Amino acid sequence: MSHSEVSSNPKYKDDEVRLMALDGGSKSTQGKEVMGVMTYGNTTQLRLAVSRGIAVLDAHSEHWRRRVRWQRLNIGSPRRCLLAQLFGNFTDGRAKLGLTIEEAIACGFDSEDERNYIPLSALWREVH
Repeated sequence: MSHSEVSSNPKYKDDEVRLMALDGGSKSTQGKEVMGVMTYGNTTQLRLAVSRGIAVLDAHSEHWRRRVRWQRLNIGSPRRCLLAQLFGNFTDGRAKLGLTIEEAIACGFDSEDERNYIPLSALWREVH
């Protein structure tokens, strides 16, 4: 998978602040524990990615949170990832949202590094 650099976007500031509050407000760096899980990407980038994903899903459907089985969520699973739960599978979800793979990664729906699947899943669970 390819990776696109995640940059800050003020449109998503409220979600960024909410996500940072979950980790005590710290802007952490690579290799830090978040909610008891070691991250391998920049934690701030992972949080920004999830906040972008929230904005994309909110724009698509105001009730998407009700349709996710949060305890089963696993960003690395083709059957239990967020897009699979909402749209049947990851590829169909990307298509319905009009996202490239790079944009899906930038929205926290996937990761270039498999070691980030667990931290991304944990971040998604905390914002539902």
